Amino acid sequence: MGRLRQTNMQIVNWPDLEDKGIKRIFKSFIRKLRGESDIYRLINKGMKVGEKFWCGDGCAIDTSFCYLIEIGNNVTLSNRVQIITHDSSLWDFVHRTKLGLVQIDDFAFVGARTLIMPGVHIGEGAIIAAGSLITKDIPSGEVWGGYPAKKMMDRSDLEKKFCSDEYKMFGVDYLNTLNEKTQQEVVNELKCKKRCFIS
Repeated sequence: MGRLRQTNMQIVNWPDLEDKGIKRIFKSFIRKLRGESDIYRLINKGMKVGEKFWCGDGCAIDTSFCYLIEIGNNVTLSNRVQIITHDSSLWDFVHRTKLGLVQIDDFAFVGARTLIMPGVHIGEGAIIAAGSLITKDIPSGEVWGGYPAKKMMDRSDLEKKFCSDEYKMFGVDYLNTLNEKTQQEVVNELKCKKRCFIS
């Protein structure tokens, strides 16, 4: 993870870094009320983040030991992902808290409502299915899912499915001309074949 560059850091879907004063404090307060992590505060406390990091709504990142988290370039955390770097379950009995680094390499995608436990390394280009529990390292280029997560396939297999000519491909113009007719076209395609794509 030596490629992290804090100076060029860009959080794709978060408020501009130039927000100052009352505006920034207000946005931070609203996120706190919602139970969301304030990414900029975590970075100031030592969390490392690469370029073009996409952090979805409602993500909960361990604030106590956020300096144990390293996130690479072009990483996506979908909505409501949780990252934990410590375990205090036996504090009352042995007075110890277990710590673990969490590393997420470049181009990894973490699906919605995934829970990442301490000591996990998610490899480059790995994909984690929504609702997964990650308790061990995920190798680069693999797709994992489940509770706890297991390998489902290689990323290249998933790419082949996405690039198949079997299903209809709607162009980007679909997003620009969203109307009742185009919506119905997509719905009909999904009812017929259960899958379609936007490119």
